[in-house]
Amino acid sequence: MDYMHFKQHLEEMLNKMDHQFARSASRLKGRKVEASYKTVDVSEGEGKKKVDTKVRERTVVVMPYPSVFASRLSEVKNDFYGSGNKLGLMEKHNATKLAESQHGRRRFVTYFLHESEAASLLEDVAALNARIDAINRDVNRFESTAEFGELMRYLEAMVCDTTVWSRHPVQSKCRPIEVTFMPMPISSELIEAYTDPKVKAAIKKSVGDAAAAVAKTFQEQLGRWMEVLTTKLTLDVTDAEISGMRHFLTEIEANADKYNARMLVSRQLEVCESLISAIETHEPTALTAAANGVAALLQLQVKDDPKDTLKDAVAKIQKVDEVTMSFIDSLI
Repeated sequence: MDYMHFKQHLEEMLNKMDHQFARSASRLKGRKVEASYKTVDVSEGEGKKKVDTKVRERTVVVMPYPSVFASRLSEVKNDFYGSGNKLGLMEKHNATKLAESQHGRRRFVTYFLHESEAASLLEDVAALNARIDAINRDVNRFESTAEFGELMRYLEAMVCDTTVWSRHPVQSKCRPIEVTFMPMPISSELIEAYTDPKVKAAIKKSVGDAAAAVAKTFQEQLGRWMEVLTTKLTLDVTDAEISGMRHFLTEIEANADKYNARMLVSRQLEVCESLISAIETHEPTALTAAANGVAALLQLQVKDDPKDTLKDAVAKIQKVDEVTMSFIDSLI
């Protein structure tokens, strides 16, 4: 076989096929057929006549499909893993990579993902797998075309000597993206003992960002409610206003649940509830309980008059960043 003639004609066939099926022919750079070489030991003869010789082996890998199929698969891969400045699917769902391994052509990656993201992640993975299914259908249709048949006949005719040619079966089915979940309670002892320092730093930052969002929301709402107590305590509060405050509290509780932080902010929840009760009832005991709760939370001195305690609390709670950072430090 004249290798150079084989190579040039094969490249012509592949490039013609690429132009015919390309989404944008102007963006094609041309496909080249490259060979790799290695020297292998080959034994000839038997017994005492057995002779070991070194043979230079040439390997040519050919993808007998239009390059548009490979491009579409690369787009799916980039959407899942990310590329350059583009975030991958796991990063969009705030997942942290823990480990990665390669087995053959299959890639296995382990991520840390919050359970609240699992359902939406599966929906996004299903959308990517639908694109892979579409590619598989297009590949199956292409295998019945004259272009595919012509290319395969040429390859088989040029390398019909099976002693030097190994025709691997065409793997035309692209594997779907597989996501497997394993529930795993994360404790500080587990992270400290088994996690790489860089990963620990990433997890700590992720927890810190979540805690900051929850804490800041609490501090802002708490400050507004204490201002209501100190400025409108002698006024009648409508049922609608009370309902609105309880709605705020429900939203904050949902936010805490989203970040799995309810236990971390249970004291804030109790103080919020006591403030609403004081606004709603105007009872002295409720006001005192609210003031004492706020003072304990913000580490303030309790004054004889609950209103004075709340005024001090308002002054401190307005320093949201300072209080928030103190709260985060206690979490991490």
